[in-house]
Amino acid sequence: AFPRWLTLTLREALGMVRSDVAPLNWVMVTADPSFPEVVNAGSGSVPEMVRFLDDSQVFFGVLRMAFGRGPFRRCKWVFVHWSGERVGAVKRGKANAADRPLRKVFGPTNMDFFAATREDISVEILIQKVKKFVVTDGESSDDVDNLYSLDSFMEALLEEKKAAEVEFGGKNETGNATADLEAATIAETAAVEAVAAEAAAGLAACLMPLLSPRGTNPVGTEA
Repeated sequence: AFPRWLTLTLREALGMVRSDVAPLNWVMVTADPSFPEVVNAGSGSVPEMVRFLDDSQVFFGVLRMAFGRGPFRRCKWVFVHWSGERVGAVKRGKANAADRPLRKVFGPTNMDFFAATREDISVEILIQKVKKFVVTDGESSDDVDNLYSLDSFMEALLEEKKAAEVEFGGKNETGNATADLEAATIAETAAVEAVAAEAAAGLAACLMPLLSPRGTNPVGTEA
């Protein structure tokens, strides 16, 4: 039902995440600098991304944090480094070596974010990080709290949901992503979780086997 997803390359997924408005707002890959395998990608932002983290793995990814809509939309891109709390020291050390090569694959980002537990990642934590970056980078204004607020984040998610519906023709019949997302134990407000769930509805299930099979599509090449 979704042949497009069966042939989507890492390059295409990154292209969507790195766009100002596009169906995907995050992508996560394994810590293999020569041939990173896509763990998953989606349009449900932070709450959805957290669901696909593994306590025994090291992943790297890019997350688009958008605020507002239309001409008032502002985007920041986050380089995400996940190192699960059950990752051994040797494996962690080897995986950390993928940091620099994968930065080159992902392209420039505005800020870095490291986490070892799911409690370290939430919409509110990342919003505060964006605010701090904006102030430090000299973009600060008297209205920074409103420009980069929870409400403006929700507005951006709704705009991305519309982009996803245009790209994929609305919700598909194979997924039950909304129920899965609402069942996740994510410490966010009910409003944020509801918006993220709606944005991800019908997409997460078909994204689970996302992109080309392992070993068939080297980074930077088309399927």
